[in-house]
Amino acid sequence: MARSRRYLGTVLSYAAMTLGAIIFVGPLLWVISTSLMGPDQNPFLIPPQLIPHPATFANYQSVFKTWPFGDYLLNSLELAILSVAGTGIISTLTAYPLARMDFAGKKIVFALVIATLVLPGEAVLVPRYLLVNLFGMVNTFWGVAVPGFFSGFGVFLLRQAYLTLPRELEDAARIDGAGELRIFGQVMTPLIMPSLAALAIFTFLGSWDAFLWPLIILNSQQMYTAPLGLAYFFGYFGASWQLIAAASIIVILPVIIVFVSLQRLFINGVTGAVKG
Repeated sequence: MARSRRYLGTVLSYAAMTLGAIIFVGPLLWVISTSLMGPDQNPFLIPPQLIPHPATFANYQSVFKTWPFGDYLLNSLELAILSVAGTGIISTLTAYPLARMDFAGKKIVFALVIATLVLPGEAVLVPRYLLVNLFGMVNTFWGVAVPGFFSGFGVFLLRQAYLTLPRELEDAARIDGAGELRIFGQVMTPLIMPSLAALAIFTFLGSWDAFLWPLIILNSQQMYTAPLGLAYFFGYFGASWQLIAAASIIVILPVIIVFVSLQRLFINGVTGAVKG
């Protein structure tokens, strides 16, 4: 009886996972299939035709010929690199004192950092825009990226990683004559690289997928990111689902490549911080 229950539980678990995979992966497969269809093929057949006959890559060529998606992808990559670098620097400089130093008001500062996590992004759009406009950064990548440098999640993630490190490392470094900055930069921070990598992946994905804030800040079409370019592409070619699907795959492909190639590093960084 016990073996039968375990077998039934295993079957139900695999059935649930299979259903979940179909729900989440099915739309992506449909978009890929549609992007490979010719203009005379119908992507809305029931049941859907997941393997087009014949398959063609002409839609991808048409996307790049009719719309400057190459520039949009480069803009998104430049903005993502800027966001990753800035968020990593600010988060480490904030998380290290909160984890390894003692100072007055430390708990209050950390509580305020955590409080920022519950604020919806829409609630701070107006003050953020006023600050960006005050510093003359409207229609610049700096105006898009700088407000995101201050990440409550990043500070929390790295603080938890710093807390996992033994105090003896600092004591040994001080005995050898290392100052606080050297301990921070050469002793402690290299040991939390998995968590830093996880933060970098989170930041990259968030920057690449961002739509509302870049839409507010960027006024010039030459500076549009890939999501903005996709939205305007949809406005011009909304009747051609094959072209829309090809453009969508072009936009999400870098995200998939980054996540799949760094998945193990991402999981190690998150689980290490959570254990701390």
